[in-house]
Amino acid sequence: MDLLRVHDVADVGDERCVVEPPSHIVDDASATNRHFGQRFVWQKGVHRSAEELEKLRHVGDPLMDGVLDAAAMGAQCASTTAGGGPAAASTAAGGGDFVEALAAEAERDTDGAAARLLHEAENPPPWVDFDEIARGAAVFQRHIALIPVILYNFSLVGGFSAPKITSVLDATGYLTGAPEAALRRLTDTGRFVFDIAEAGALRPWQPGWKAALRVRAKHARVRRLLRKRGWPEVPLNAADVMVTQLAFSYNVIVGLEIILGSALGAHEAAAYLALWRWAGALLGLPDEANACADGLPAAKAWLESYIVHQLHPTALSQRVAHHLLDAPAAVAHRGDSEQRRRVFTYNAQLTRLLIGDALGDALDLPFCVASRRRALRSLRFLRVYGRLCRLPLLGSVLGFVHRTAAALVLRPPLWLARLAGATRRLGVSPAADPARARGCPM
Repeated sequence: MDLLRVHDVADVGDERCVVEPPSHIVDDASATNRHFGQRFVWQKGVHRSAEELEKLRHVGDPLMDGVLDAAAMGAQCASTTAGGGPAAASTAAGGGDFVEALAAEAERDTDGAAARLLHEAENPPPWVDFDEIARGAAVFQRHIALIPVILYNFSLVGGFSAPKITSVLDATGYLTGAPEAALRRLTDTGRFVFDIAEAGALRPWQPGWKAALRVRAKHARVRRLLRKRGWPEVPLNAADVMVTQLAFSYNVIVGLEIILGSALGAHEAAAYLALWRWAGALLGLPDEANACADGLPAAKAWLESYIVHQLHPTALSQRVAHHLLDAPAAVAHRGDSEQRRRVFTYNAQLTRLLIGDALGDALDLPFCVASRRRALRSLRFLRVYGRLCRLPLLGSVLGFVHRTAAALVLRPPLWLARLAGATRRLGVSPAADPARARGCPM
């Protein structure tokens, strides 16, 4: 079906359409590839072939796998449960943190995998510019009110159209378990992004640096689990991690352009990619698979290559997308099926507006004109609010408020955690817990 094309989300009406932000407009006559409403001009040597992407599916992270093979690190593998995916805490058997255990193992065996991995992480390559990374973190902080919507309704749900990624999520139960568990996993993801996108957080031994190594270890534990089950290829391979990197980096840049109605400045975009280039390296991406290494056009080509070769939604893609979009409503409106349906439909319209109706149809998301209009009003509000956040003085004040609120939700102080626990023990419904009832995962 040939969908209506609009170049500003503010111009979307009641018809099915695809939003092509200004920096992505491609003349129909010059487009060589079309896929779920997206149009690309394919460039040999810039875009990747299916064979090149397939090779990355057989590239794992032998260094982190070697760390977990060490006898002293064996307890780290015990935190992966057979039915619930990787544990959130990344703790060793004695209750210690993974990074602490890694440092202890590196000191015990100075020639082992742990020592080599720690040496790489502590000694960044020459291209790492921490001043540029700090500017990238500032981009995140400036738009922190908009980015959760982009990650949830655009990157995450759109990414479920790739069956090979969705099959790993389903096999481990990650994001596909009970709604409460799915929301906890979303909060874990939000905490990870928040940790690495703070100023100075990716310097060695700072919170974001540690968070990246913990996530890398979780990936290794899942690989070990699925290999024991006879998984046909390398699970959580370089291609999977690379497209996840793009979801957090390039997709955020595109999502901001759709919502704000204008592209980020070239320096802002470059700084944000620099942040995720170093984060990708810490997550174990080899240089040849680091999608943020060569600037915005190259990151765009990586994503377009993946879309063309890997984005083919299946029935499992539909089930996982529906489950995730329904999870906030399932928790907040348990027992009220009508309100749960309304919230799910509204979430589906937000997703359709960001990923396009062609992909929305492929994921079998409901299309509702009334809910679509409400979602459009929300995006228009976010546009105004996002532009206010970019103003020098007011933006600084709003940024402080956003960072404080996000920290309370994602890293609550002890007194707040105890209060929440006491509330649940008194039998208050989960819907009364603001952190759990909020539709936005962050």
